[in-house]
Amino acid sequence: MTTRSPAVAGQFYPADPDALCERITWAYAHAIGPGAEPEAATGPPTLDGVVAPHAGYPYSGPIAAHAFAALARSGRPETVVIPCPNHTGLGDPVAIAGADAWETPLGTVPIEESVRNRLAAVEGVTIDATAHRREHAAEVQVPFLQALYDDPPAIVPIAMGDQSLAVCRRLGEVIAETDACVVASTDFTHYEPHDDAMAADRLAIERIEAGDPEGLLRTVDSEGLSMCGPGPVAVALIASGTTAETLAHRSSGETMGEMREVVGYAALRIGE
Repeated sequence: MTTRSPAVAGQFYPADPDALCERITWAYAHAIGPGAEPEAATGPPTLDGVVAPHAGYPYSGPIAAHAFAALARSGRPETVVIPCPNHTGLGDPVAIAGADAWETPLGTVPIEESVRNRLAAVEGVTIDATAHRREHAAEVQVPFLQALYDDPPAIVPIAMGDQSLAVCRRLGEVIAETDACVVASTDFTHYEPHDDAMAADRLAIERIEAGDPEGLLRTVDSEGLSMCGPGPVAVALIASGTTAETLAHRSSGETMGEMREVVGYAALRIGE
């Protein structure tokens, strides 16, 4: 069995297991978090997916906690597909994780082979470990899943360098044929003043709330938005075929105190 070792433990989140659990608990209890660490419901989830940010936990953890609290209340998925941007530019344009399992300081989580193979058969999609070797955007979601469930669901991370509508449709349509839940990994506006970032984010969030993946991609392009993962969100919306609800929309300025140049974060629930 091949296992992917964590690339950003000790950077985006603590490398020590106890410290990592404490940081996740902190995220839930934070003033702009959901309030408390949730107790996961039993049975299949009623949600089709969530949107969660992927910055370092001190920055975006409290907002991500809203997404994972909603997922926990919804139930336990057997499989979680995690589409994310490819920030490094390494590897193939649309790459599914190649290892059999992913490791974090909280243990290992298996890759779901049958869903991975179905997605790898999609035109333009490959199994490629290189694209995931240094990528953080899927990895930071995994400890949240491990902390929620005694038996964490299997995962299928997808690094998307190509976030075109055609690719999003092909991925979303295949995911819709499975029982997988989607955690779409994205941050929103990058490095603008807080008020400007919040206004820019709303243009994208309105399209997500409307369940309009094509409109989301078009808006990001036409408005020049610096949202890094519109494609992963479009995949989740296409897989669900429904609308979304915003759970939290904040910026790094509200977690770290610097409002002049922030990154926007949002947590949304999809379906149900």
